[in-house]
Amino acid sequence: MRLAVGARLGSYEILSALGAGGMGEVYRARDTQLEREVAIKVLPQTFVADTERVARFEREAKVLASLNHPHIAAVYGLDEADGVRALVMELVEGDDLAERLTRGPIPLDEALAIAKQVAEALEAAHEHSVIHRDLKPANIKLRPDGTAKVLDFGLAKAMEPAGASSMDAIASPTITSPALMTGIGVLLGTAAYMSPEQARGKGVDKRSDIWAFGCVMYEMLTGKRAFDGEDMTDVLGAVVRLEPDWNAVPSDVPPAVRTLLRACLVKDRRQRVGDMSTVLFVVANTASLDATAPGEAQAATLGSGKAAKQSWRRMVATAAAALVAGAALAQWYFRRAPTAATTGQAPVRLSLVPAADVALAAGVNQLVPVVSPDGRRVAFSASRPGEPIRIWVRSLDSLDARPLPGTDNARGPFWSPDSGSLAFFSDSKLKTIDASGGPVQTVSEVRQHSTIRGASWSRTGTILFAGRTGGLMKVTAGGGEPTPATVVDTTNGDASHAFPTFLPDGREFLYVSRPSNTLWLGTLDSREATRLFSSDSQAFYADGYILFARQGTLLAQPYDVGRATLAGAPTPIADRLAVDPIVGASAFSSSETGVLVYRTGAGSSQTQLLWVDRAGNEISKIGKADRYRNPELSNDGTRIALEAADSGNRTQDLSILDLPGGAASRFTVDRGNDVYPVWSPDDSRIAFGSDRQGGIYKLYEKMSNGSPGEKLLLPSTGAPDLNGPWDWSPDGKWLLFRNMSPETGIANTGILSLSGDPAIRNLFPRSDFFHQSSAQISPNGRWVAYHSSETGRFEVYVARFPNPSGGQPISTGGATHPRWGDDSRELFYHAADGRIMAVPISGTTTLEVGTPDPLFTARLLGGPAAVAGFRAQYDVSAKGQRFLLNVPVDETPEFTAITVVLHWTAGLRK
Repeated sequence: MRLAVGARLGSYEILSALGAGGMGEVYRARDTQLEREVAIKVLPQTFVADTERVARFEREAKVLASLNHPHIAAVYGLDEADGVRALVMELVEGDDLAERLTRGPIPLDEALAIAKQVAEALEAAHEHSVIHRDLKPANIKLRPDGTAKVLDFGLAKAMEPAGASSMDAIASPTITSPALMTGIGVLLGTAAYMSPEQARGKGVDKRSDIWAFGCVMYEMLTGKRAFDGEDMTDVLGAVVRLEPDWNAVPSDVPPAVRTLLRACLVKDRRQRVGDMSTVLFVVANTASLDATAPGEAQAATLGSGKAAKQSWRRMVATAAAALVAGAALAQWYFRRAPTAATTGQAPVRLSLVPAADVALAAGVNQLVPVVSPDGRRVAFSASRPGEPIRIWVRSLDSLDARPLPGTDNARGPFWSPDSGSLAFFSDSKLKTIDASGGPVQTVSEVRQHSTIRGASWSRTGTILFAGRTGGLMKVTAGGGEPTPATVVDTTNGDASHAFPTFLPDGREFLYVSRPSNTLWLGTLDSREATRLFSSDSQAFYADGYILFARQGTLLAQPYDVGRATLAGAPTPIADRLAVDPIVGASAFSSSETGVLVYRTGAGSSQTQLLWVDRAGNEISKIGKADRYRNPELSNDGTRIALEAADSGNRTQDLSILDLPGGAASRFTVDRGNDVYPVWSPDDSRIAFGSDRQGGIYKLYEKMSNGSPGEKLLLPSTGAPDLNGPWDWSPDGKWLLFRNMSPETGIANTGILSLSGDPAIRNLFPRSDFFHQSSAQISPNGRWVAYHSSETGRFEVYVARFPNPSGGQPISTGGATHPRWGDDSRELFYHAADGRIMAVPISGTTTLEVGTPDPLFTARLLGGPAAVAGFRAQYDVSAKGQRFLLNVPVDETPEFTAITVVLHWTAGLRK
């Protein structure tokens, strides 16, 4: 909260606001007990509930308290009153260095005096294993008496031992603004003073402080920043690629200082000055390093006795130190690798890291970040806990990423050719919205294409999009009825066209035929198409190259757009692209201006099946890691049925793992996707969904012993989307399945009788506005648990089975994927914060629900936000004492960052 003048915070009276610091608002206050004025930094109320930020704020007090130094602002205490946390600090009067620099360059003697004090402060901090990480002119105060004080060590990070992980450093933001408190994606450090390693999203050490010191000293001497630009993209590009304007350094700056500046600003930190003691030595001894000092030598020669010997020793020591420092600086400077300034442009990689309370989406048509054609903005799907997934927009020259109102549960966003608007799919409609926000406009109904597999907007005003089956459709951006744009050649086994992307002329476009995964060049003027090469997902043309993906690797293929011909061999650009296993899209896009964005993660990685106990402790691994999804434990606990992707994540077959060893065998083999295996009550059969015939999902069953032959249970579930079984009733009479409406794209739960009338119905009252799915029948057959989005977020409910009359809420705060214990007395679910919860259930005619009990936090495939295309990625053994988990193999968090590459084609041309 903002404190008013005159407000009291414990024994402190607020006098005025001073500004916003890196981790909170800063006020001038009066200590009524000690009768002195202090500075108070107050943690914003938006952070109070964030335990990580609170811990970081408390760390600031401890760090400052350990740095008792005349050139570091002192900390007096850490107080809390009325729910407000405040750091009480020394009030340093005077301008900060940034204010001083608005009046122009600083004279050499004054600049060296300031630099010496700042170097002493940093040296003291480094000796306490503390790095500042955000040194800049605004964090250096200049008192009227000439004393310099370094402020805001609040984002300091204790230096880690060699080989330790730097993830903590990477996760701590050092740019803060009011917008950022609700934003997503922060880069470390303030842009103009970032080291190249910070700009690339890597960990920091004391050499990052040395870089920032060099930037500050350069600015003091020249009056301008070492690295500048019109926006953040330009600044960060300069940091990584360019050299400062060395000609701007005044001619009166001594050679030792010039060499020091160059050695501080070496981009490869391995060759940068390695310690502040060296910096301090040069700054403090500039005169002796650059003078011949004949007078002192003569005095030493002419003197006699003890004084002469001491003078001689001082001169020799100074000369020796100068030689050592000079040799070291020369070695660092001349040994460095050629820079981008001498070798041409080089690609610049940046990381956009989500804020702690924001999760990048991982569902169907929500995985791909899309960069605007002008390369200035990135759109992506994300959500906060308890809120729906929305489209977020982040300008690369801003720290503010914000959600677009009206885009709840939107899928498949793509940009207009002028980069001013976004189009997306929602409620079985194609819609548009201004990228800066505003009213949502409906372009067209797309009910018959409930799962979109790519879309693109041309300069000519035509939008192409791909549905689950058939050819591409086209519609004018101004609105109308979609009409066919391509016709699928089924003679080679293909069933659909997907992933259209326009070339710059707005007439030609790339697309993929599936399941052959062949990339084609088409045109709006003709149904004729030119075959190019094999591609697993979408492709983009940019600056003489086609970007595409194969088996999770991003590749660049030289392409002559004028002649429509390929040249040379493809070059790998990035590995482990995240892949949408339902749609098949890889998580990348490219602008016309040479900006590439992509995500890596679990979409293309392997998973490991684990047994854990009720506390989450690992008991054992099950078999080898593989590309597994949607595991289902047999009723007798001896086998696991699950989906296993092929090597390119293009199709899903079913496999069975025998326990306890986890030996795997293929259960189905075909060209389609076989999904959602469910065991019959006696484990003799497995029901599943498959799109093997024409792309429409149908329900099948097969003997679990692998005997040949499969029985068709339901010819069509009614929608060309991923539909498959949820559960088989204990008496064997009913099969519950995911039943998406072809009109609305809303997932409901269908119920199919296996003992009589094959007609199907929806288990719950049909809704055109929210999903009701992931249904699980209790072992006693009385209840059905499911998750529903009727409140605007997914929560778990329980209703009577087989004729529910309304569900009773079980969870609060967001939850999905319920599972029953084998005695029907306990229900488990996956909470939005990642924890597995257990809820006591009792009652026969009336449901009695106990208090949910958190068991452990589970890092499952897709995370808590994964709903579409996922069943529960966990199962429960007999008596609920062991849990089967499907966990990503990669130890780093999945889907947590977007990588931005500027000038990505420059490296290829080199």
